[in-house]
Amino acid sequence: LEERARVEIQKIQPITTLAEAARMLTYLQEQQELPLMERTDFEIDHFKETCGELLRPASAQELAKQVAVLLAHFYVPEVGEAVSQEIVADFVHELEGLPLWAVVKARRMWIGEGNEKRHKRPLPGDLRRSAAHLLQPVQAAQGRLKRLTDGSIDAQVEALAIKTNDAGLKAALEGAKIEGEKLVCQTPFRASLLKKREREIQLAAAEAGIKINSITEREK
Repeated sequence: LEERARVEIQKIQPITTLAEAARMLTYLQEQQELPLMERTDFEIDHFKETCGELLRPASAQELAKQVAVLLAHFYVPEVGEAVSQEIVADFVHELEGLPLWAVVKARRMWIGEGNEKRHKRPLPGDLRRSAAHLLQPVQAAQGRLKRLTDGSIDAQVEALAIKTNDAGLKAALEGAKIEGEKLVCQTPFRASLLKKREREIQLAAAEAGIKINSITEREK
């Protein structure tokens, strides 16, 4: 398993197509269903590198090209070369820091059939908002992995939450810790919710290889 992960890490290359970005996004989604305690160090490194590549900022030249392609779909009045360059510069400034794949996808979404405003030329802020929205799953995955690896999230609780496959239980487990064979909740309210479904929690914990004998709230 470690050798396979090592090979996959070496395969990460700069994203050049939307298909490659989609493949990486699918990988991130799949990885979030695998508890940290079941991952190898190589798989964690691969996950981090994938997030990094998906968030790698585009160059000013790449952004300018995308803006030129976008504006070519719309009527552009004769305003002179200097003004045209300033318009492109405004877009590039607004899109600074965004990865190329997200800008490309946002551009295609704007001119696509699903956008009722596709006949209207977008402002720089319109394109940025659309592209930035596409990054939310990546940023969430990156943030969660950081909290897991720095200990902010209990790896055993994460595994338990995945095994429950229940949105209500997952919410109640937020911030909880497993100490010995005791599940310690962040608040009395969350502890009371989990106690009502203690048997479900214990069965899910057993599937994750965790033993829980009691549920309580954290002492203040």
